[in-house]
Amino acid sequence: TDTARAAFSLGIVASWGEGKSSFMGIMQRYLQQAQREVIVMRFNPWLYEKEAPLTKVFFEELRRTLAPYSSKLSTSIDNYADLLLAVDNGWLKLAHELLRLSQRSTTEQFAKLSRDIKELGRRVVIFIDDVDRLTREELMELFNLVRNSSNLPCLYFVLAYDKSYVLKTLQSDGEHMSRYPEKILQEEYPLPKLTPDKMWEVLEESLNKTQFGKEHEDKKQGEKDDQAEDKENKVSTLLRELKKEGVNLPYHLTTIRMVKRIVNAFNSRYELLHKVGVAPFDLFIFELIYYVYPNVYDRLLEKHKSEHQGDSSPLFYTMNPDKSFQRISLEPGIEHLRLDVDNLVVVKEETSKQQNTKSPKIDSAESCLEGLDFGLKDQYMEKIVRDRVSALLRLLWGEDQKTSIYRINNKMHWGRYFYRGLQKGALSQEELASFLGEPNQSKRKESLIRWSQEKPLAFIEEILNCVPKDQTERETIVCSMFGWNALPENEMPFHCSVIDGFIEKGSIPRDEKEAMLRGILKDKAAIRPAFGYTVERLHSEGEEATILPEDVVLEIQSMIFEKEVKEAS
Repeated sequence: TDTARAAFSLGIVASWGEGKSSFMGIMQRYLQQAQREVIVMRFNPWLYEKEAPLTKVFFEELRRTLAPYSSKLSTSIDNYADLLLAVDNGWLKLAHELLRLSQRSTTEQFAKLSRDIKELGRRVVIFIDDVDRLTREELMELFNLVRNSSNLPCLYFVLAYDKSYVLKTLQSDGEHMSRYPEKILQEEYPLPKLTPDKMWEVLEESLNKTQFGKEHEDKKQGEKDDQAEDKENKVSTLLRELKKEGVNLPYHLTTIRMVKRIVNAFNSRYELLHKVGVAPFDLFIFELIYYVYPNVYDRLLEKHKSEHQGDSSPLFYTMNPDKSFQRISLEPGIEHLRLDVDNLVVVKEETSKQQNTKSPKIDSAESCLEGLDFGLKDQYMEKIVRDRVSALLRLLWGEDQKTSIYRINNKMHWGRYFYRGLQKGALSQEELASFLGEPNQSKRKESLIRWSQEKPLAFIEEILNCVPKDQTERETIVCSMFGWNALPENEMPFHCSVIDGFIEKGSIPRDEKEAMLRGILKDKAAIRPAFGYTVERLHSEGEEATILPEDVVLEIQSMIFEKEVKEAS
């Protein structure tokens, strides 16, 4: 573009967070590297004091930028700026400024400034960012500033703004303002929209730069790829799960800025919670709701608090042979809850004289959104947003979502998601790892005694859902189950079927499982809980799949009994 006679103005147009500032940064670097004769000036009106006139601070910045190239430009710029301020602030001030400037006319000042700028022999590119953060008055002043400078030579104005915001802000004076920017800016360049693939690419790239991205985890059985490695980056696991569950990222995160912000929020929360124990998939979805739909998060928090209103009632727990915990309140009228150990799904038991039925206590995602205002006048768009949020809620609390260790739909763990920390009565992942890594059996016993008093249910749940990293840790866990059962006045022992079920989960040969359990049962330190195990096992009906045959269990029981008799005599 030829600016020998007048300035050129260009608008970089995109919605909030779609890369306007980044694009301008690319332009600046290119001009500074490839076009040596160009002088680049950056001006962000949003950062300056609101009391100072925008025109004044702009020309002060222009004077500082050009002063190293021409000393006489400073006076010309100051004089021209004073005239513009006088014109914009009324004829009385204009008269005063004209007197102070020895009656020199505006035309003369403009001509002198034009000559001084031309003498530089350089083009001056002025980048003005964050235009869409200005108030209506500031927008009008900025556009007037560009208009009043449009006849100056060698100047290029590059403004970045969200056009919808600018038009909406200017239209307060009437519809005729809707085309006002077109009278000021000669060209507009709308930035291209990002494709969904690009959004996923940015998410992966941003996550890989975090602490979470530097961690690895064992792949689950059946999910290994063609490579020989059995570990993968946690980011790969998370992205695979998000795509598998049908999460449409561009529905919720429409700009790169939003992607980067959610990554920062997710990573900071993960750093707080990963030692405590948290499911990365649930945490990401929860942070997505928190960031994009804050009113939905507030509703969830209300529901979370209401669910805990009755938790102050004194409770005790017993372990039943049918692999379930029976939660019984000592207060009359409080409902009983059954916790299925296999799936860890809390279900409410409703009992009446006519029938005894059990049904899940689950609120639909849609009911959680009732009465929420998403600020959309279009009912069709309102429905689309509600459907999107409902899909996210169902990924966390849907009926088809299994409740397992560290998941947000596990009542033992959801407090850490809402309050970013470990709740009373919870057991952290770090505590359990330290316990399993402790070689001293007496110190492990001290921990068991303390946990049986402070957080028995948390310990049982952590143990049952623990995935041993090797055979030694597996044996430590099973020994801990027997050690737990040996504690006096323990109202929550591990039933024999639960112990067998845990051992069966391991992908180790059958003979190794039998040998491990046989060795533990014969260990003198576990003699009393071992005897209890044999009694339960021999009296359990309808359970054919056991670790040890009945004759072996009977043999071990007899041996234990003989030892006890000898010691007693």
